[in-house]
Amino acid sequence: TWPIGLVGVVLLGVLFYKIRLYADCFEQAYFFVTGIYGWIYWYRHNHEKSLEVRGSYCTQKIQLVLLGLLIVLSIGFGKFILNIHLIFPTLFLEQASYPYWDSTTTVASFIANMLMVYRKIESWYLWILVNSLGVTIYILKGVYLVAGLYSLFLILAILGLRKWHSEYFILKRSF
Repeated sequence: TWPIGLVGVVLLGVLFYKIRLYADCFEQAYFFVTGIYGWIYWYRHNHEKSLEVRGSYCTQKIQLVLLGLLIVLSIGFGKFILNIHLIFPTLFLEQASYPYWDSTTTVASFIANMLMVYRKIESWYLWILVNSLGVTIYILKGVYLVAGLYSLFLILAILGLRKWHSEYFILKRSF
């Protein structure tokens, strides 16, 4: 499925550029790079047996740091995306649409993706935020098929949260 995922990322990147969701373009570039990494990683580790590692929660201190990062980086990236057409006028011909909401989904996606690597349950809360905002933005932009796709992602994120949360408490009770 890795090659199909990479094609999907490229197609979404082109679409997001055309509808001026520039932060989403950067997000797709990130997902393209991590998709190649994932493909290589999974290929190399395909023959190894690994123990299933259950999800866990971050400490409260890490949660506060991540919330602070989400807020500060979303505002900073939003300001950059708001002005990207002035900074790079030959690449970005028009002003971005919904720069702060778009930047929030991008920053939250980056943080959620990193938390997924370490199987942190908070990643699912961020995916729920990303997908909820995404559905709203895509409806406002009139890209209903993508809004439908992100509605499906939202359902999967809710199911993922429920599964990891219940596994966490099952594991916690066993000790």
